[in-house]
Amino acid sequence: MSQNNWWWCDKCQGLFFAGNSLGVCPAGGAHNHTGSTEYDLASSGSGQANWRWCNLCQGLFFAGNSKGVCPSHSHSDGGSGNYVLATSGGGQSNWRWCDKCQGLFFAGNSLGVCPAGGTHTDSGSGNYNLPSSGVGQPNWRWCSKCQGLFFAGNSLGFCPAGGTHTDSGSGDYNLPSSGSGQSNWRWCSKCQGLFFAGNSLGVCPAPNDHDDVGSGNYVLATSGSGQGDWRWCDKCQGLFFAATSLGVCPAGDTHTDTGSGNYLLTSGAGGSEGEGESEGESEGESESESESESESESESESEGESEGEGELDEKEPKDHRRRAGS
Repeated sequence: MSQNNWWWCDKCQGLFFAGNSLGVCPAGGAHNHTGSTEYDLASSGSGQANWRWCNLCQGLFFAGNSKGVCPSHSHSDGGSGNYVLATSGGGQSNWRWCDKCQGLFFAGNSLGVCPAGGTHTDSGSGNYNLPSSGVGQPNWRWCSKCQGLFFAGNSLGFCPAGGTHTDSGSGDYNLPSSGSGQSNWRWCSKCQGLFFAGNSLGVCPAPNDHDDVGSGNYVLATSGSGQGDWRWCDKCQGLFFAATSLGVCPAGDTHTDTGSGNYLLTSGAGGSEGEGESEGESEGESESESESESESESESESEGESEGEGELDEKEPKDHRRRAGS
């Protein structure tokens, strides 16, 4: 059994549960999962147990030694499951235990920011492996107002039809960053939409040009299985679902699919079916993940090597307010 919706914070390098809120980051403010893939945490299987969710900061910490140090004082594991982390097998390595705050952090970029002060330390830590959810990046949604595709993992963004996008009735689409198909599709950090960057930065409803800083390079399939009728608009460079209507284009009036291929999108397990998904599945993924490898042994691992994987389900509307460990 596993739980999804665990994310890496690019500010403190820690792992946190985003199903309730963005929590409290020791680097200040809330955690930020921009650029993160979605990780799954297991609550059974082989590996090192006694990893807990903190209901104050939303972070993961090792409870085998102490309650550690939390940005909101000491960690609280009320309502937490008992998570198992692997030190072998598949997944992304270079996740380490900090003996100062007892938290888990990604050491592939830096030592991050520790709530106990200064940076984290990985002295005595094992090299933990975290699996990500499924193939591709989940949490891409169809907007029934503009017919566009947007990333719902941060916010509802800006919709050219006015206000924010809506994901009502949408499936949960996966976008790949590799495989066959057309590359150079990018996420816009301003409007949260997907656009083709091979010609220009297009037109953004946020407004002005799209901004692809921090984006992965997404690949869209034009053959194989999946939900068709996703088209490129040569006016705004965005992707939209053309089966219902031509939607609303931020460059003015409706989108146009002149010169566009017929793109296929896949939906993740458990995605709800709406107009934007009514024709079936679609093929595609999208992942932004930093990978790194190395091995070591940890006091937080003193109870034995952990081979449990942490699995989380995708960030879907179905379970927004559930507690970690439920």
